[in-house]
Amino acid sequence: MKKLWVVTLSTYLRQVKSWSFVILVLSPFIMLAVSFGVGFVSANSAADSDQIAVVSNQSAVRQAYIKVVGHDQVDQRVKTETAAKKALKKEAIKGYLVLSAGQRYQATYHGTEAMASFDKTRLTSFLNKLQTQANVVRAKLSHRQLSQLQQQPIFKQVVQKKGRTG
Repeated sequence: MKKLWVVTLSTYLRQVKSWSFVILVLSPFIMLAVSFGVGFVSANSAADSDQIAVVSNQSAVRQAYIKVVGHDQVDQRVKTETAAKKALKKEAIKGYLVLSAGQRYQATYHGTEAMASFDKTRLTSFLNKLQTQANVVRAKLSHRQLSQLQQQPIFKQVVQKKGRTG
């Protein structure tokens, strides 16, 4: 029995010392490290170019929109239109939004691709809310008149099940 263990140990040590055994053992770990590294690098480079810049003539409007959209969607380092144009040219951002306030709120999007429909809906909702608030202030409505204007329609739905025959 002692001879069997001596032969087994010598065979094992001879195999462990070979390069093929070392590569066989280490290759799965090396492949995992490489794939995670490539994924990490590509995720970081894609995340930077997915942001947009928001430029406005009123910083309060700009900050309000950034709060609605979320800080991770907006590159906050870009604050002027010329800086936004340079960043777009360098492909550091996917586009920039120019918000202007006056009698009417206006937004103009400049980018390499069309704005996503979800983002467009969120932007128009934001602009409608600001425009409504500005219109109420300019109209100098009383509290009662304002509450009458804000009444929503009522919608009811009645569904009748068909009877089974059989």
